[in-house]
Amino acid sequence: MYRSNILKMYGLVFLLFAATMHAASFYVDNAANGSNNGTSWENAWESFGSISWGSVKGGDKVFISGGSNSKTYSGNFSVSANGASGNPITISKGTDAGHSGNAIIEGTVTIDGRSYITVKNLSVRGQFDLDNVKYVIIDNNDIYITEHGGVSVKTSSNVVVSNNRMTTPDYTTVQTDGIYSGRNQGNIYENNSIIITNGEPNGHDDAIQCHLDDDITIRNNYLVQDNNKTSNAQGIYISESYGVFKIYNNIIIGNNTQNGLLKLLNLSAEYNSRIIAHHNTIIGGGWGIVRVQYSPESVLKNNIIMSELSGAYAMRIEGELPPASNIDYNIYYLPNSSIFTSVSGKKWSDWQNLGFDTHSELTNPMLESNYRLKNGSPAMDHGSVLTSEYNRDKSGILRPQGNGWDMGAYELQSGSTGSAPANPTSLRIK
Repeated sequence: MYRSNILKMYGLVFLLFAATMHAASFYVDNAANGSNNGTSWENAWESFGSISWGSVKGGDKVFISGGSNSKTYSGNFSVSANGASGNPITISKGTDAGHSGNAIIEGTVTIDGRSYITVKNLSVRGQFDLDNVKYVIIDNNDIYITEHGGVSVKTSSNVVVSNNRMTTPDYTTVQTDGIYSGRNQGNIYENNSIIITNGEPNGHDDAIQCHLDDDITIRNNYLVQDNNKTSNAQGIYISESYGVFKIYNNIIIGNNTQNGLLKLLNLSAEYNSRIIAHHNTIIGGGWGIVRVQYSPESVLKNNIIMSELSGAYAMRIEGELPPASNIDYNIYYLPNSSIFTSVSGKKWSDWQNLGFDTHSELTNPMLESNYRLKNGSPAMDHGSVLTSEYNRDKSGILRPQGNGWDMGAYELQSGSTGSAPANPTSLRIK
């Protein structure tokens, strides 16, 4: 038995070694003039259409030359191969000297019906279009949005969109959502910076829009409506969806929009959807900064929610109310409004008389310009103790740092003055 187990172990090691040994690297360079077979930079495929996808297997890498500084590829890029569990196909810009510059794709990167693909470190002037995919990762790309959604994900599962930087034109009639997500399950959208500057008034331009999705996690994002739009400009907008949406450690800003910045809408009993929203810092919005419709199990704790718009109100809940204990330990600040909620007379006292937010405060949260807490903030040490899933802040700091959990996206580190590098306010692909 012992000998048999040893042989099995060596056999497994051999298989893993063989899989590693057979992983290959392929190359794309529109300035190459060799054999055009993708086997080296000299013999690189000279266009996306030249790629022999039948040669690309799980574990392989496809490098796209960015030249010494930058290089542009005009036209669409379609990925037509599958990776395998533990051995994804990785597509990225080159890493070798002379090829590690900015690899710019002017067009759409399409992944349709594929699985186990990772695309990273590219600049895209267009969009990523994912349809019917599984285990695809879109990571650390610069995306200048010229199509519907910087990353458009449809009918897919276990997709991760992470660490991307997305911006828009200042004016275009194209709908410019940062992430558009429809009919997906189990996806994660995390650590992205999405800045919507598109000021066209009639287009529907959300930082993240989810429609008919199921069990989605949205965390650690920086989402900004940096325009003058008063409507059609939302933060996280979820509609007609199912399951649990875990939304935490996000900074969501929309100083001019009257729309809500965190919304779960167009539900009925058949959808059975809820949001679990913890440790978000939400600034702006008017007609209910947080709006929840027909979702009696939704939970909101340890959030900072504020707006300086005249007449803004923090909470709009339609249909059956959640248990009062589900909404608590938040900081609200509405300096130019006497309205708090669409429920029960719209006043803070009426809301608390219903049993909600008994440990919350209606006061200035005292934020730095980078949305971290100042020393002495009422949000310090006054949050609810949550499960370990939420015990890291947006920058990875362990909660708590003081005598209790802080509210908002950032935990103030012990001995800190609250100062730290600000989040980006303007990112463009030049």
